[in-house]
Amino acid sequence: MSTSPSNVDGCRRPAPKNELLLEKEWLDSALSDPEEFQFFYDKYADRIGRFIMVRTGDAELSRDLTALTFTKALSHLHEFQWQGFTLGSWLFRIATNEIRKHYAGEARLSTVAGDGTQQMAADPQSGMLDNLILTESHHFIFQCLHNLPEQDQDIFILHYWEGQKTREVATTLDISENTVKTRLTRGRQRLKSMMECPDSPSDPGPDPDLRFADWAQSEAE
Repeated sequence: MSTSPSNVDGCRRPAPKNELLLEKEWLDSALSDPEEFQFFYDKYADRIGRFIMVRTGDAELSRDLTALTFTKALSHLHEFQWQGFTLGSWLFRIATNEIRKHYAGEARLSTVAGDGTQQMAADPQSGMLDNLILTESHHFIFQCLHNLPEQDQDIFILHYWEGQKTREVATTLDISENTVKTRLTRGRQRLKSMMECPDSPSDPGPDPDLRFADWAQSEAE
């Protein structure tokens, strides 16, 4: 009988209160038996897939890059080092790198297509950005978001969508926490400006004061 965290006396062992401790146990198991990496796939695949979907707007590409993210993570699992966060932060970093590699040589990421955004379903576990984009104005918000620099898009999605604290975003993207905070502040200002002055005079877009009222207060530590 397997002695991994997935099988104790024939049933799944209750998760300990410390999520990081649980993941460390699973990582030890996965390093000995790659099949045990399934735990991390089950836990993070949907979140990684949503992140890539928001960044690319392409459902098929999202599936491909999600699979590639986990394949690379498994092959480099021995290189992972704990930095006070779950393995999910590392997976998001790999996903971000794979997105950039895919679009290497292109001037900018493709604009999110309507069909792509409509394929996403609301997730009660998702953050504020998820709730914003899954409204009647989500196309407009997506367009504004994708007018930000690529790194700013990553920061906004990780912080507002995934609910990562600024320190975790910094670790995920391998940048300083001050950079994250500066880009969040600048990005909110740019998004508000875009939403106040849409390209089409006949389509004023959502009220920026309403859309960003909570964003201005969300400088999570």
